[in-house]
Amino acid sequence: MSGDLSIVSIPLKGTLVVLADDYFRLAHHDVDGRPRLHHRAVEIGLAAALLGELLSTRHIEVHDGHLVVVNRTPPVDALSHTVLDSLLAESHRQTVRTWLLFLSQAARTQVASRLIRHGHLRAETSRRLFGPPTTTYLPTDMNQAAWPWLSLSMRLRDGQQLSYEMTCLAGLALATGLDRWLLAGASSASVAYLREVVTHTWKPMRELLVHTEATIGDAVLAHRT
Repeated sequence: MSGDLSIVSIPLKGTLVVLADDYFRLAHHDVDGRPRLHHRAVEIGLAAALLGELLSTRHIEVHDGHLVVVNRTPPVDALSHTVLDSLLAESHRQTVRTWLLFLSQAARTQVASRLIRHGHLRAETSRRLFGPPTTTYLPTDMNQAAWPWLSLSMRLRDGQQLSYEMTCLAGLALATGLDRWLLAGASSASVAYLREVVTHTWKPMRELLVHTEATIGDAVLAHRT
């Protein structure tokens, strides 16, 4: 493996990291838009990605399992602005897991809407005889939709160094269970490299990932019981 993990990649202050868009692409099939994971895992993963965007721009911090807003300046991105407003509307400090569960309720629709606005998705609603209508989000460009998987998978398999945003995406893949699909058929060395990359992730992001994995585990278990 050739990746150099001696220096942890840290986002520059104020840098916009649109992490949730690529996680959405990673978590959904690039042809038919179907989720690759249990729907709760996808929703919580997207909520984590939205928090990761605010964490990267230094609008929030994560300390001892709690989330704290440290910058009230409205983010440039409209969706990040909406998420920050939700955090500011709560007067009491809440745990990361509480926010992940709360934000996950709308995260898939919100991120899909952002991708639709930018022309990357289109919504298709199907109606059934019984039950509510369901909405599927189809990519407008299958190559673009597949790119996060292709680029991240190839880099992990080759042991190449990852950018900060790709490191975060790799962490989300591991925390939500997408790694099994991302590295299907890969060598044990590639799997070990993914875990090593995540271990060396920027500390605040690493803490967010730990809580994301735990929240998904609890939510999926509760759904099955």
